[in-house]
Amino acid sequence: MIWLWSFVVGVLFSKSFLSPAAFQRVQEECNKLHDQLQEEPDCFANGRRFLELDFSHEVVQTLCGTESQDKLRKLLGREELRLAPDTPAEFRSYGVGASMAWHRDDQLYTIPQVECVFTVENLSDSRTEWMVENGDQRSEWTPPNSILAFTAQGAVHRVTPLKKGRRDIVKFVLTATQERTDTYYEVVPKKWWPLGLQVPL
Repeated sequence: MIWLWSFVVGVLFSKSFLSPAAFQRVQEECNKLHDQLQEEPDCFANGRRFLELDFSHEVVQTLCGTESQDKLRKLLGREELRLAPDTPAEFRSYGVGASMAWHRDDQLYTIPQVECVFTVENLSDSRTEWMVENGDQRSEWTPPNSILAFTAQGAVHRVTPLKKGRRDIVKFVLTATQERTDTYYEVVPKKWWPLGLQVPL
């Protein structure tokens, strides 16, 4: 199922994003990362753990490779988007009690970026919710191999608290420009700032 991109709200939700073989690779590689997860400080999420992923990691190579980016650009109707080379992809895990409060994503670039959330595993009762242009609220349980995309400073959204299970995701950023806002330097770790960073995709 695909919900078409809304330029007013800027939210995309699509199921069965990767091929079965590609999804299996991503899931297997992510399952190896749980012992490396760290507590995530200073963010809207409560109790979430995370790990920054190098662009050479198998998860990023598969999930953010040429074929996947082409598919996302087509779904979004935005051919100018590319994987941001100076903002890290992250593996994130929500356990029981974890949640993320209502918020809008920070705008990191002078053209608002698209924040992509790929569900690797969801054994939880948690739902992702967002507001649409008429003031109504959408609420979805995101299945494995689904992807959500939010435009920065677009729809207000949240993740409801987990009462059971676990939810694992990979977050990455698509952008139409590398021209940064001041907020970029407040949000993105300094090691990712160098403009010459090359993404091996």
